[in-house]
Amino acid sequence: MAFKVRPPYFKYLSLLFPKFFVEQDISSLQCEVCEFAIHDRNYFPIQSYKPSKLFSMIHSDVWRPNQTSILSNKKWFITFMDDHTRLCWIYLVKEKSEVGQIIKKNCKLVQTQFNTQIQVFRIDNGTEFFNKIEGNVFLENRIVHQSSCVNSPQ
Repeated sequence: MAFKVRPPYFKYLSLLFPKFFVEQDISSLQCEVCEFAIHDRNYFPIQSYKPSKLFSMIHSDVWRPNQTSILSNKKWFITFMDDHTRLCWIYLVKEKSEVGQIIKKNCKLVQTQFNTQIQVFRIDNGTEFFNKIEGNVFLENRIVHQSSCVNSPQ
């Protein structure tokens, strides 16, 4: 990895600790950590939307407890968004442990109301989706369960 502008870190170090740089040419020194520290994150190019089949992929997320009190005392909510139509469902839940039942309910809704099957269920790598109940729901309905990398919303 080459940079056009050399970071000034070695110059500062040579001023602070001149004895370490007596016979060293500062321009020839390289610090991989320093170069990675100033390196920008690669961007994700904008891709045009490729139409898919209705409900072939569902994106889902469980949101943290709501700070505002709701009359029903439901603090969590889970979202389901169809990749093709961007149709979105929001379910309010009292406990995070209810997520498995809500997923099962949503899968059944898609099957009965839209006469189709969810093929891929994509999440943000949240731990709420990695338990026995959700695993069984995905297996029973033959749904591919995908999760994204941590801290990469793209």
